[in-house]
Amino acid sequence: MASLGAEIQRIVENYRYAYPSARAKAMKSLLLTKEQKKKIAESKDLQAALYLLRDTVYGPALSDAKNTLAVEIALKEDLAKTMNKIGSFLPGRAQSVFKLYLARFEAENIRSILIGIQAGLPKEERLKHLIPIHLDLKADSYEKMAQSKTIGEAASTLSETIYQEPLARGIAEYEKTGLLTPLDSALSTMIYDRIFSRIGTAGGSDTTSLKKMIGIEIDIANIKSILRLINASTPPGDTLKYLIPRGYRLDLEKLEELSKAASVEEIVAKLKSSYYGAPLSSTYSKHDTSKKEVLLNALEQTLDDFKAEVGRSFDRGFPLGIGPILGYVIVKTAEVRNLVTVLKLKDEGFTSDEIEGVVGKI
Repeated sequence: MASLGAEIQRIVENYRYAYPSARAKAMKSLLLTKEQKKKIAESKDLQAALYLLRDTVYGPALSDAKNTLAVEIALKEDLAKTMNKIGSFLPGRAQSVFKLYLARFEAENIRSILIGIQAGLPKEERLKHLIPIHLDLKADSYEKMAQSKTIGEAASTLSETIYQEPLARGIAEYEKTGLLTPLDSALSTMIYDRIFSRIGTAGGSDTTSLKKMIGIEIDIANIKSILRLINASTPPGDTLKYLIPRGYRLDLEKLEELSKAASVEEIVAKLKSSYYGAPLSSTYSKHDTSKKEVLLNALEQTLDDFKAEVGRSFDRGFPLGIGPILGYVIVKTAEVRNLVTVLKLKDEGFTSDEIEGVVGKI
């Protein structure tokens, strides 16, 4: 039986989250239905798909979008506004943690510019795909980065920001390998360390939920990194140092074991009895293992689908607290990213069956 103190804490938590949870549930009701997604995938082309979206929650954001770049920018702006809105109505500690969580989007922006520099794209192209969330970085920070000629020069433009230290660590490895993976890992580790430092040892179902959501996200990011690195024949010691040393079910010992795998097949086998084993094993068994890139894409999509399903389960696990909010955040982010991909594929003439092969079951 729960103690009186724990019961009082639960009642207080439910009271504090009553309004935010109601807002999240209302927003979740506006997500695309399976029927809407199916019709979009089966539409004739990009313009036909956009016509179907005009009466959905995405209609206003996409009203002026005529091509896939404009679509991507509009959807990312809409996602940024949604995330900021959620942060504004979260209570107390959860709001401060969520703000730290949003730094993920800034890290994505940094990575996007670095990819553009590595690919030799012009400045304008480097800035086109950014998510308009400004926490520790402002628009002019990205402008300065995008003007840089090298990865190192771009990193140095952030010397007065929270990203200075992780980028400095990542640059040393980048210069040895030419891979952006060390920079990704350093940025992600810093962001998640700040989150868990803020959460600390606080109790309550909201903290438990946050730790679970973020931990699963880290586990999935680590599995994706391991799959890619092992497929690229990266030595085990190097693979391990590119991973985020915390998570929900995959501790450092398990990550070390996975990093020693000799193939994608062995990674899937080592994860078979884990929290992520069933979906990975099912996907692996259905694909031609000789088509490595197709297989890796399918495994990554399976992990994203699994994360979205976990998001939906938060409503059931913590229905009166932060659960519906976290569930909505996970599912909304997945929906926007899938929608960007689907609309790009429609513009390239993919059929609904071909689209399902890329993004999973519609």
